[in-house]
Amino acid sequence: MPENLRTAEICGTAVWQSGNALEYVPEPLKMPEMCLTAIRQEGDKHYHKSTRWNGYALQYVPEDIKTREMCEIAVSQAGKALEYVPEKFKTRELCLAAIWKMAGHLNMYQNILLQLSFVKM
Repeated sequence: MPENLRTAEICGTAVWQSGNALEYVPEPLKMPEMCLTAIRQEGDKHYHKSTRWNGYALQYVPEDIKTREMCEIAVSQAGKALEYVPEKFKTRELCLAAIWKMAGHLNMYQNILLQLSFVKM
């Protein structure tokens, strides 16, 4: 949809349906409530369940709108979202939460590799 036809109402509905839509919302229409909705929203349900939570939407939130709450929610859903957290919100606890979230994914892949190592090729 051409950017000049995107209204706050249309963009809000799109973000409500999929947080990934925040990427396509024009900057002037990105309001804190819409951004928080995007972060809380589940991603595309057709992808693997580990990619469903939309903490990654934090990358599309303008820096001046980001809040501590948004950052904490994003990292709790996707540890890698820590890279989009402003330095002023990075705490020891938030960094540890990101590590633990990512460690869960590492354990999943480690288990797969261990299983494969027992399979004779």
